[in-house]
Amino acid sequence: MKRCLIIVLSVLIGTAAQAQVKKAPAKAPAPKTWSLVKNSTWTGSHEGKKVWYKFIQRNGSFVLGQSFDNSKWSVTPHQSWHDKSGKLLRLTHDKRVEISENGGAKWTNLTDRSWKAEDGYLYKVDAEGKLWRKKA
Repeated sequence: MKRCLIIVLSVLIGTAAQAQVKKAPAKAPAPKTWSLVKNSTWTGSHEGKKVWYKFIQRNGSFVLGQSFDNSKWSVTPHQSWHDKSGKLLRLTHDKRVEISENGGAKWTNLTDRSWKAEDGYLYKVDAEGKLWRKKA
């Protein structure tokens, strides 16, 4: 009888101890839906240096701006940037995103207007020129 009581108490104490152990909260998963990029910038690299890009509205259309310090902005000379795989992209005056796999000799329209940047996120620009992103 004592042996049964000891076993029952051991099981109860063990169960109570397990119930008190708290698990660390799980990390929030990366968003799988598109979210608006508030500052409208994304990062890339140019000649081995980190560079920030953003679309700047001018005279009803958009131009591509670049910055090497995320504060002083200039218009990119060729209005293009590279995606994570090194392909060349550009935003047209009618807000389409085009891609070139041969250094700009031939351009193809990206119907979904999205690309994968060096930070691993997918970015897209909508018809109004707003920048969106989600985890790839």
